[in-house]
Amino acid sequence: MASAYPSSQGSSEESREHTPLLNGPEPARIVHHDHNQLPPLYDDEDDEEDHRDQPQPDQPQAPRRQNTTKVGAFLHLIKGNIGTGILAMSIAISNFGLVASVIGISVLGLCSGYCMWLLVYSSKIAVGLKKRRDAQEDTRRRRENLLVNNAPRPVDLRNFDCSTGENQNQAAEDQNGPCNVRRIKITFDYAETAFEAFKYGPQRFTCLARPVRFTVNLLLILTQFGFCCAYYLFVGQSIHEVSVHMQVFVGHTAVTIMAALLPVVMALNFIPDLEKLSIVSSAGVVLQAIGLVLMISFFVTGPLSDTYITYIAPYKKWPLFFGTAMFSFEGIGVVLPVENQMKKKRSFKCILIGAMTAVTVMYIVFGSVGYVKYGSDVEPSITFNLPIGGFSEAIRLIFALAILLSYPLQMHVPFTFILPFLKKKIFYRHWNKRLDIIVDLVLRMILVSITFGIAVWCGSMLDILMAFIGSLASSLLALVLPPLIHWVTIDKYDIKRKKVLIGFNIFLALFGVVGMISGVCTSVWIMTQKNITEEVALFHSYVHYH
Repeated sequence: MASAYPSSQGSSEESREHTPLLNGPEPARIVHHDHNQLPPLYDDEDDEEDHRDQPQPDQPQAPRRQNTTKVGAFLHLIKGNIGTGILAMSIAISNFGLVASVIGISVLGLCSGYCMWLLVYSSKIAVGLKKRRDAQEDTRRRRENLLVNNAPRPVDLRNFDCSTGENQNQAAEDQNGPCNVRRIKITFDYAETAFEAFKYGPQRFTCLARPVRFTVNLLLILTQFGFCCAYYLFVGQSIHEVSVHMQVFVGHTAVTIMAALLPVVMALNFIPDLEKLSIVSSAGVVLQAIGLVLMISFFVTGPLSDTYITYIAPYKKWPLFFGTAMFSFEGIGVVLPVENQMKKKRSFKCILIGAMTAVTVMYIVFGSVGYVKYGSDVEPSITFNLPIGGFSEAIRLIFALAILLSYPLQMHVPFTFILPFLKKKIFYRHWNKRLDIIVDLVLRMILVSITFGIAVWCGSMLDILMAFIGSLASSLLALVLPPLIHWVTIDKYDIKRKKVLIGFNIFLALFGVVGMISGVCTSVWIMTQKNITEEVALFHSYVHYH
C-alpha cells in the first residue's frame, strides 16, 4: 500500500504530483528589485480597468470607480484652471505691460504646467515604490506561512471532490487566505505624495515628511479660503454696481449688500453632500461660460480706449502681476485627482500640455483684448468696465450668480480639514448625532462669517486681495513645492541628467520664493496704505461734520 505521506526518496515534485491532498499553495515567486533604479512610471494596470479591487460575490458591493476619458480629463483641467482670475487678467497685464505680459503669462503657464507634471511624476513614482514595498511584504508573509500551508491536513470526506481530489473548503481557504492578498489600486493626493516622497527619500529628508504634509494641507486650506474671500468680495461689488446703475437700493453700500447676502451664502454652505455641491458648481460654470461669451461682444465692438497703453510697466507693479497671474493658474489641486481617474494614464502628459496651452492662450487673449479695450482705466474685474445698460447689468448679475454658486464647492476643502479638527480638539469629545449636526452648522456659519469679514476689510481692493492670495499660497503650491518634491523623489536614484534636473528644480523653487516674498510684501503694503488713507479721510470728514 502506498504511503499517505510523501516519500523522502525521489523527486519532491513527483511526490507532490501523486499526493494532491497535501498540496498547499505554491511558494511565492521571489521578486528582486534594483533599489538604485526608479520603478516604472506606468504599468499595464494603468491602461485597463481595474477589476482586482472588485468585491467578492459574498462581500458588500462598493461604488465603482469612475473612469475619465481623454476629453473629460482635458475639460476638467481647463475648468480647474479657469475661474475668477480670468476676469482680473486685464488689470494684471496693466501691472506688467502689454508686451511683457504676453511673455510673462507664457512663462508662468509653462512653469505651472511643468510643475504639474513634476507632481504627477512624483506621485506615480511614490505609487510604484508603494507597490514594490507591498510586493516585498506579500513575499515575506507567504514565506512565513509556507510551512503551515504545506503541513498534512486531515481529509474532510463531506467536502471531498473525487474528480479533482481536493477538499473544496480547503481550496477556498488557500485562495482567499491571508497569504493571497488582493492588490488594491493605489492613488495619492498632493499631501500624500509629498509625505511619501520625503518619508522614503534620502535619509536627511525623512524627518520633514510630516511637516511637509501638514504644510501642503495648510496651503490648500489657505488657497481655497482665500478664493472664497475674493469670491464674496466680487459678488458684493458686482451686485452693488448693478443696484447703483439700475437705481435700486441706491442708499446701500457694498458692505451692506454683502451683509444681506450672508444668510444666503450660509444656506448654500449647509449642503454637506459633495455630489450636490458639484451640481451647484456645474451650474455656476455654465453661467460663467455664458458670461464670457457675452463679454466678447463688448470687446470686438465699439471704440478702443484713448488712454495710454504701456508695453512694459514700472517694476514696482511687477509683483502684483505675478500674484494675480498665479491666482489665475489655480489648477494644481485638481491635476492628481483627474490623472487618478483616467482610463488610459499614459496619454495624460499630452492632455496636460494641451490643456495648459489652451488655458495660457485664453488668458493672454482675454486679458490683452480687455486691456487694449479699456487701457489704464481697467478695473480689478473687467466686468466693472462694462457700460451702463440692461445687457451689461445682466452680464454682471450672471457672473455674480456664477461665482456665488461656485463658493460652496471652494469652501468644501477648508470644511473637510477644519471641521473634524475643531470638533475633536476644541469643542467636545463625546456627543450625539443631533449635537454633532448643530455644532457642524455653527462652525460652518463661523467660517463663512470670517470670509465675509475679510472681504469687508479689503473693501474695494479686489485685485490686491487676488495678488496677495496668489503670491502667498498659490505660488508655493504651484511653483515651489512640486520641484522640491521631485528633487527628493529622484535624489537617491541613478537617472540621466539628474544634476541638471535638480538644478532646474532649485531654480524654479527659488523663482517661486522670490515672487512670493515680493508679491506678499507689495500687496500688504498697498492694503495697509489704502486702509490708513481711508481711515484718515473718514476721521477728517467726521471732524468737519461736527
